[in-house]
Amino acid sequence: MNPVRRCLSKVDAAASLPDCDLAEQVCQALDELETAYPRASERIVALEAVLQGYEQRRQDAGAPLSRFLRVCVDRRQHRSARRMGEAGRSVRGRPGQGRGHPAGGGGGVPFPQGRYGEPDAPVTFR
Repeated sequence: MNPVRRCLSKVDAAASLPDCDLAEQVCQALDELETAYPRASERIVALEAVLQGYEQRRQDAGAPLSRFLRVCVDRRQHRSARRMGEAGRSVRGRPGQGRGHPAGGGGGVPFPQGRYGEPDAPVTFR
């Protein structure tokens, strides 16, 4: 089973747990997913695949778990993109090669900051 499918199955299994256990299980599944991909661009794509896969399989896009997952994924993608940008500044190369955006568009951070509030603010699950 590939890491994205394994993470999706863990998120689905966590959906039946109480709130505090659910948040912990989702974060552990996302941590495991991120460790499976050494490059930041791969992590960003894998996190997006988990989010899209969950939203396609579940019709409750406005439910608390969906919102929580969306916020967690957004923050992790933002953190990975920021690290990609920092690494890109210290490496010389042709403009637009593998810096900033996973598609190699170069330049900025692909995920806007503050889409769901401050990126480092604590998440509450209700």
